[in-house]
Amino acid sequence: MPQIPLPERGQPLDVAFLYEIARSINDLNNTVAANLNSSSKIREVSNRPTSGLNIYAQEISSFAPGAKTAGAVETTTVIFGVSFQYLPVVFATPIVKDASPASQNTTVYVRDITTTQCTIGLRYGTAGQADVDVNVFAIGIPA
Repeated sequence: MPQIPLPERGQPLDVAFLYEIARSINDLNNTVAANLNSSSKIREVSNRPTSGLNIYAQEISSFAPGAKTAGAVETTTVIFGVSFQYLPVVFATPIVKDASPASQNTTVYVRDITTTQCTIGLRYGTAGQADVDVNVFAIGIPA
């Protein structure tokens, strides 16, 4: 596909130039639409109000404070207090309880999500004393 020539500074825009821009955008749209496969298309499941969702939130305090080594990983299983029909959207945020470098340089991750539980992990990026808890949220369609 040829590129649209860039106008010079101060050059007046004319209909032909605007036509080339519009045509190129339409060509790009057609190319993208033709190359989408069925797995990459977005589809709306339903217009479900948020009152029709289960929302689970919990602070996890099962990670013991103390000396941590760089690269160390701690995990815990979180059992949701509600059941979901499909896999929920799960996310976690750290609660840094002290100002130590080991606490400040901690990564939280979520894995092994099911309709009833998930695994939460902490990875310490710096060695030292650390005290970190985790907020866990799960949002989904009720079972």
